[in-house]
Amino acid sequence: MFKEQYVQWAFCGDFTSEKTDLIIRFCENFLDQESIVQKIQKRAFYIFVEGIQNVHRHQLTPENISTLRRGFLLFQQEGQHIAFTMGNIIKTAQEKNISSRLDELNKMSRDELNSHYKKVLK
Repeated sequence: MFKEQYVQWAFCGDFTSEKTDLIIRFCENFLDQESIVQKIQKRAFYIFVEGIQNVHRHQLTPENISTLRRGFLLFQQEGQHIAFTMGNIIKTAQEKNISSRLDELNKMSRDELNSHYKKVLK
């Protein structure tokens, strides 16, 4: 992983629709201003939008959690290398199910992942 000196920006808190839209526009503007190859910019932006939308859609609702922050996002860059780290709080009961689903995905080949991705999109 990247060292902390490569952190460009971070957000921790509630991912409302308005905040999510602002963060997406901020990321798009940030990538446009940097000297990053356009192909990498487009790919990074697509991955970023997919991830941030997942954090927003799958976060716990306010009645289900305390006043703890619910989601986080970390954007790191070193030259042409970009990394996004994002996630949100889950219930302990969900941990085993999510872990087993991730294990299944990690065992898949690139072709199997592409096929699975297309199936999920349908």
